Amino acid sequence: MQRRTQWALIGLILVALVGVIRMHRRSRTGSEEFAMSLHTLRSATLGKVVDCRTQTQQFPDRQLEYWNRAIDRVLAEHPHDAELHAAAATVLSQPCTLFASDVATEVAGGDRFSVGDFDGDVMARIEVARDAFDASAAGRVPELIRRAIELDPDNRTWWRVRARLLWPPMMSNDEDTPRETDWQEVLAKARDIDGGNSLYGIIEARRMSEQAVDLDEALEFVVNNAASWQRTIELAEQITSAQELTLGEPAINGLVRLHRLAGHPVATTTESLRYRFISQELVMDVCQLIRGLLRMSEVKSPMPGSPSPTELVALATAIADFAVERSGAEIRYDTNVAKLRVWAWKERETLEQKTGEVSEFTKRGLADAIAWENDLVAASLVFANAIRVESNPLAEAASAISIALIDPWMLVAAMALMLWLVTGRQSAHLSFSFALGLMFFVAIGISFVFLGVGPARQISSTVQDWMLTALVFAWGICMLTGMAMRSRLRLRFSIRSLLIASAIVAVALQLAFQWQVGWASLGLPIKVSATADRFIAIVESQVTPDTETWLFGSKWFRRANAQWLAHRGPVASIAIFGIGWIAWMIWRRDWKREVGHLFATSLLFAIASVCVWIWVEPAIVESVRPKTASYERYIESVDAYYSPLERAMSPAARRSR
Repeated sequence: MQRRTQWALIGLILVALVGVIRMHRRSRTGSEEFAMSLHTLRSATLGKVVDCRTQTQQFPDRQLEYWNRAIDRVLAEHPHDAELHAAAATVLSQPCTLFASDVATEVAGGDRFSVGDFDGDVMARIEVARDAFDASAAGRVPELIRRAIELDPDNRTWWRVRARLLWPPMMSNDEDTPRETDWQEVLAKARDIDGGNSLYGIIEARRMSEQAVDLDEALEFVVNNAASWQRTIELAEQITSAQELTLGEPAINGLVRLHRLAGHPVATTTESLRYRFISQELVMDVCQLIRGLLRMSEVKSPMPGSPSPTELVALATAIADFAVERSGAEIRYDTNVAKLRVWAWKERETLEQKTGEVSEFTKRGLADAIAWENDLVAASLVFANAIRVESNPLAEAASAISIALIDPWMLVAAMALMLWLVTGRQSAHLSFSFALGLMFFVAIGISFVFLGVGPARQISSTVQDWMLTALVFAWGICMLTGMAMRSRLRLRFSIRSLLIASAIVAVALQLAFQWQVGWASLGLPIKVSATADRFIAIVESQVTPDTETWLFGSKWFRRANAQWLAHRGPVASIAIFGIGWIAWMIWRRDWKREVGHLFATSLLFAIASVCVWIWVEPAIVESVRPKTASYERYIESVDAYYSPLERAMSPAARRSR
C-alpha cells in the first residue's frame, strides 16, 4: 500500500477513534445515549448481514420467547423476590411496539398499497401481532402477580399492580375481557389492604358504568344492566369519600432490575420500560368513568328510585374534582381529565338552567374548572416545549446520508478485496485514486438529480426527459469514442467489448428499474417517469411539506434529499460509480492496478462515511436529549417528572399570572 494511502487510512481511523471518545464524553453519564449510538452504527454496518435488532425491536412473538426464557432464569435465581415477580407480570402484560416500523415497511411494499388505507392496514397488523402476544401471555400474567402477593401479601404496591393488570392494555381487542374471572373479589381484597385509595373503586366503577348503559336502535341511551347501574352509583358515592387516588408506576423499580438481570440490551431498555408504563391506564379509567356517569344522566327511561340526571352529573363533577384535588400527579396534571371536568360542570349548568336558576355553587365550580384547565394547558405547553426535540436539519441530513453510504461502500471494498487477492495481491496497486473519488461524486450528483430532485417534482417532467436523453447519448458517445480510440476502429469481439456491452446493459437495466424508462413512441426525448416514493407520499398526505421539521435536510433541498434516501440513492450512486469504474478500467487497460485502486478508494470512503456519522451523531443525540432525559426522569420518579407542573400549578404561581 502506498505511503500516502497508508497515512490517509491511519488518519481516518484515528479520526474515528477520537470521534468515538468524543461521542462517549458528550453522552450523559448513566444514560443510554452512547449505547444507542453504537447500536445504530452496528445496525447500519452489520445489520445488512445479521439481525442486529434488540429483543425490544422484534415482533411480539420473538419478544415473548425472549421474556419467557429470561423470566424463567431470573426467577429461578430469585424465587422469593416479590418485586421481580410483579415486574415479570408487567413485562408480559403487553409487547413493545417498536416493530411497527417493520410493519409499515411491509404494508408500503405490498401489491395493494394505498395511501388512504395505510394507517388502517398498519394498525390492523399491529393489533393482530399484539393480540397473539396477549393470548399467549394471558395465563402467566395473573399467575406471576398472584405469586408476588403470596410472597409479600401486605404490600399495597403489588395489589395496585394486580388491579391494573386485571385487564389487557388500551387499544387491545380484548381490553374489555378481564384476565381473572373473579376480578371483583380481587378488587375487594385490594380495598381491604390499601384502604383510603379509591383506585380500586375507580377501576370497578368504570367497568360497571360501561355495562350499565347501551344504545338502542334509535341511538338513545338506555339501561342495559340494572345491577351494574346500581353498583356504579354505589361505587361513585364511595369514591369521593376516599382519602386519595394514587397509582404512579408501582412496578418500575422491579422492571429496571428485571431488565438488568435478564441482560436486556442497554440501547433499548428505556423504550422497553416506556411501553410498560401503567399510570395512563388509570387516567383512562377516570375519564371513562366520568363519561359513563354523564351517559347515565342522558338515559331516556332511568330506573325507578335511581338518582336524577342532575344528581348523576353531580356525581361526575364530584369525581372530576376529586381527581384534580386528591390524586397523584399523573392524574391531577392530565389535560384530558381537566377537559372532562369542565364538560361535566357545563352539563350540570345546563341541567340547572332547564329546571330553574343556576346555583352559585355550580357557577363557582365551573369557573374553577375552566381556570384550572386554562392554567394547566398553558403550563403543559411550557412543559412540552422544555422537552421538545429540537430539529438540526444539517446534522440530520449528514447523518442520514453518511450512514446510508457505509454499507454499500463496505460491500464494494469487500468485493474489490477478493478481486485483488485473486489477481496477484500486489501491494503497490493499493492506492487511493483521485479520479475514482471524482467519479463517485459525479455518480452522487446523477443519482441525486434523477432519484431526488425528479421525484420531488422540483424540475418539470420535460426537463427530466431531456436530461436523461442527454445523459444516455453522452454516455453512448463516450463509450463509442473510447472503443474507437483504444481499438483504432478495429472492432472485434473480445473480453473488453463484452465488458463494455455489459456496462451498457447494466445502465439500461438500472434506468428501467429505478426510473421506469419507456417510450410512448420512437421519438425523442426518452420518456422518464420519476415517481415519488410510497413512504414520502404517506408523509406528504399527512404533513405539510413546507414545515421546518419535514423529514430531514435543510429547507431548500429537504424534499429532494428525502426522496433520494427513500429511493436508496446512496446505493444507486455506488451502482453508477461501479459502471463508471468498469469503463475506466477498460480505458486504462490495467485492470489489476484498477482493482487495487478500487479497494483502497472504497475502503477510505467507507471509513470516511463512518467518521462523518460518528462526528455528527452527538449533535443528533443532543437534539433529542430533552425527550429521552424526560423518560429517564419519569422512570426514576413520577413525582420528580411532574415537579415543573407542580410548581407552575401551585396557588402562588397561578395567582401571579
